[in-house]
Amino acid sequence: MSFNLRCVFLLIFLMVDVSSPFLMSPTASVILIHELGHYLAALSLNIKVEEFSVGFGPAVVRFQINPFRFVGGEEEEEEEEGRVTYSLRALPIGGYVKFPENYNTTLVMENDLAAREGFKKKLSTEKKEGGIVGLLKWLNEEDENTVLKKKTKKPPKNSPKKEKKPPPPIEYYTDVDLLQNRPWPDRALVLSAGVVFNFLLSFSLYFVSLTVGPGLTKTIIEEGVLVTTEPIENSPSYGILRKGDVISSFNGENLLGLGTDVTIMESEISKIISTIKSTEDGANVEVERKEGGTVKIKPRVAMGRQYPTIGVSLSPNFVGVEKVKTSSAAEAAKLSVEEVKKVTKSTANGLANFFKSLVQFGGKGKSGAGGSISGPVGVIKLGSDVIGSKDWSALINFAAAISINLGVVNALPLPSLDGGQLGFVVVEAIRKKKIEQKTLDDVNAIALFGILVLSLSTVFTDTLRLFGK
Repeated sequence: MSFNLRCVFLLIFLMVDVSSPFLMSPTASVILIHELGHYLAALSLNIKVEEFSVGFGPAVVRFQINPFRFVGGEEEEEEEEGRVTYSLRALPIGGYVKFPENYNTTLVMENDLAAREGFKKKLSTEKKEGGIVGLLKWLNEEDENTVLKKKTKKPPKNSPKKEKKPPPPIEYYTDVDLLQNRPWPDRALVLSAGVVFNFLLSFSLYFVSLTVGPGLTKTIIEEGVLVTTEPIENSPSYGILRKGDVISSFNGENLLGLGTDVTIMESEISKIISTIKSTEDGANVEVERKEGGTVKIKPRVAMGRQYPTIGVSLSPNFVGVEKVKTSSAAEAAKLSVEEVKKVTKSTANGLANFFKSLVQFGGKGKSGAGGSISGPVGVIKLGSDVIGSKDWSALINFAAAISINLGVVNALPLPSLDGGQLGFVVVEAIRKKKIEQKTLDDVNAIALFGILVLSLSTVFTDTLRLFGK
């Protein structure tokens, strides 16, 4: 198994399109840094690594080195055993670290295959017997009973019983330098290193941008919620709201006293969208504009949707940007930490609202400012806008935000993600009993399928949003 490989494939799918090389570069670099964290942590603990790969697909360059020979005195036999395969592959879209398993995977695959073949043979036999009995029933009811009695006749008491041969036990390896055989603190360090490196990368990008780079782009927002699109024709808000309107109150709740924190405003917008989606058929929502008075709008289900909408997109009231620079290292460090905290909080809120939407609307929640995560379509559009602006500061911000996004997603306590694997390690530490790696692999495979389904849903909803549906 490739450690975190399935997760990395998923995150590449969530965040990158190989047809967008300029966008692919910062995203791939962020993923590679994540994997480098796992690799260096393992190396520091003398844990065996099978392969460190830059990119995916066919290997263009591949070589083997024992990294410990550079720190001195390895015997020839030990050097051969500690070799790591380093690969440069055809598709430069991230990378992965592969750790050797602590059990005989070939034997497990053979056992699974034999079990499946045995089950198929049993089904085939039962079908044949059922067909004969059915035919006899049609010919003669009495004959059928005779056949069934013969079929269910018990063997003599003294006759030897045919015992089922159990499958051979899984062969586990005892090598203490394998990741799964290490004490839980070592495994926890390796598992968490990828996320830690993502946050360190984001901090470093912000710090460099503030001190020697173009400066940190800071968005300026004012109070209220902004209508960012013209209403869709024949939608509930068509002819009532216009692009650029600032909503000061929704259903009697004042939006002007909430301050100008982006995270707070995004959370408030998520609540507005949830209220609209939950509106009963025929009921109104009350919208007060900063200029233009109060209007009542009746949400309705649009074609192709399964929940009510009013036909516009909403966002915090962005009015501009400013560049922040400083020559003080202490000030830059402080501002960098604040920016990491802000983006982390915003990402976490987005994920929380996404899962909340799944619970409330049975998976029908939409992405965007409704509190969701963006799939390839959403991220590519954002990245294309950033690249198109030719603003190095915006590009650095984008790379830092993607790095934080990757770190937060990987920290989720879901099997197949780093957070889920770390959860298993904590359970082992509490129980003082190891969970079999084969069991963990099976759980991870099931969880990965579920996450992949969610990923596909983001593609669908982002596409709808892109076309204003």
